[in-house]
Amino acid sequence: MFCDKCGKENPDNVQFCAGCGATLNAPAATPANGVKFPVAKILKIAVPVVIAVLAILLVVNLFGGSAHEKLIENYLEAESNNDGKLYKKCVGDPYYIEWLTSKDGKNIKDDNVDAYFRRYVGGYTYDYKTNYDISIDHVTKFEKKEVEDIAEWLNEHTIGEGEYAEKVEYGYDEDDVKDVVIVEYKLERVSDKYGSQKYVSSYDEAVLIKVKGKWYVSELLSRGIIDGILD
Repeated sequence: MFCDKCGKENPDNVQFCAGCGATLNAPAATPANGVKFPVAKILKIAVPVVIAVLAILLVVNLFGGSAHEKLIENYLEAESNNDGKLYKKCVGDPYYIEWLTSKDGKNIKDDNVDAYFRRYVGGYTYDYKTNYDISIDHVTKFEKKEVEDIAEWLNEHTIGEGEYAEKVEYGYDEDDVKDVVIVEYKLERVSDKYGSQKYVSSYDEAVLIKVKGKWYVSELLSRGIIDGILD
């Protein structure tokens, strides 16, 4: 065996070169248990998985993901089917729900929300359930300071000036409002439980607010109102 460092010939079974002392026949590095890790194989599997996870997170961050879609679908179904209980689950405005379900200044119990919602929208309960399929086109996100300004407005704001000034409270604790987005969506299809389907192509938008970790549709906010708050 010839030394790679100095070129001196050495017996095959020696570990060090007799000429320069360089290490010969160095064993391949292995883990303490003697098992070689298949690094290339692990990377081949891990890299595509990491890329897929990052892609999913990017889509959810940019377009709101299925959570926003499902909320808007339920909101549309509640309005179409005059389903007050589902409507209350979708709409996160305490002031609006209290106004909607009140009678003679007294708050109506949850089990009567459905009836009062139907009375408000002037509709009837049908014997079929309408379902909606939507796709998210764009989600307008706001900076932290902008979300804080919107949350402060939802907590309390003043209308009028001087002796005519009046404070309006919408029942939010501004510390509980964690995020606000405007979701632009496309209505793809409407169907009922009998299988009848109608394909449509219409666009709309909704303001969603995240309160205590859960998303709701806000009836109090719109793009115009948000623009006014942030001016």
